[in-house]
Amino acid sequence: MAQHLSILNPENITEHRNNAQDRAHHSAIQIVGESEVSKKQLIMPTTKVYIVYYSLYGHVENMAREIQKGANSVPGVEALLWQVPETLPDRVLEKMKAPEKADDVPEIRPEQLVEADGFIFGFPSRFGVMAAQFKAFFDATYEIWATQALAGKPAGIFWSTGFHGGGQELTASYLQIDCHNTTSTSWHDLCSSGLHVRQWNV
Repeated sequence: MAQHLSILNPENITEHRNNAQDRAHHSAIQIVGESEVSKKQLIMPTTKVYIVYYSLYGHVENMAREIQKGANSVPGVEALLWQVPETLPDRVLEKMKAPEKADDVPEIRPEQLVEADGFIFGFPSRFGVMAAQFKAFFDATYEIWATQALAGKPAGIFWSTGFHGGGQELTASYLQIDCHNTTSTSWHDLCSSGLHVRQWNV
């Protein structure tokens, strides 16, 4: 009985009430905190990465799709596939027995590059340099270079050759040369805009 009476003591009642209020306040803070974290997660900006490639027989396309899977596994990253336009006529492609292009990957226009936060470019190597189709695409980016619209955006590359000694090192060195103050309208112009380049030979 004495123990029950002590609980009913006004001082004890006040103490219990204060403790209950403190616990409720702490719970409210915790809920608000979790809510704020959730809000931040929901409004976290998305980093848009464009994976732009050219593939004649599908090998580079396969690599591009695997790279897309890896990039999309990173929280906050949205990786989109694009392919550059084909420059060979249909009759030539037919004689080369080239398969149809992927119908779920749109063709990209040079001016669309400015919409991305970063890039991964992929292409076959031809005699130690990028395939002519991809070179043609970069040649069409002169206006972007002129406005420095890609300055500071990161970029990576991947490429494929048919065999060892097929030009892997030449392809890499071609893209690694000092590209500041260049005049050609190609990859080097994009580099002179301040792109930070990383390379992968897959």
